[in-house]
Amino acid sequence: MDTGRPSLINLRSSVFDERDRWVKELGIGPRVAELSIRVATICGSIDARRELTAADLGPALEFAKYQMRVRELLQPNPGENDDAKMGHAIRNWLAKNATGGKWISRRDLFRAISAHRLGAAVFDRALRTMNFNGELELLKEGTLVRLAASRHC
Repeated sequence: MDTGRPSLINLRSSVFDERDRWVKELGIGPRVAELSIRVATICGSIDARRELTAADLGPALEFAKYQMRVRELLQPNPGENDDAKMGHAIRNWLAKNATGGKWISRRDLFRAISAHRLGAAVFDRALRTMNFNGELELLKEGTLVRLAASRHC
């Protein structure tokens, strides 16, 4: 009897085996595969199915392929996100104003590049990323900053 309400649905182990196959053999991203299984589960629940098997996942696979195409087309440009903008500002300012291995206080750098526009969290994340990538060095728990030795010679 259809009450118009979603029903409980049992996911067979074959669903997870099929999901794993998508990731390994078809190149579907793990997150996309998981989301596609969730969509199939919701649809099955609305259809009042009692269980979902690998044989029921044809539409979910098509959804996953579509999602992979969309994510490839709509990837953010690394130069257009806040972290990239902040990294660019830090790199440029240090290259112009802190040459020869000169240490700059984190606070002075923050003010000089008007980092408040994008926020302290973005500034901190950019510093950590650039330090990890070897572009700059941090001293005294990150209170002093300079370009990495290979960049200020």
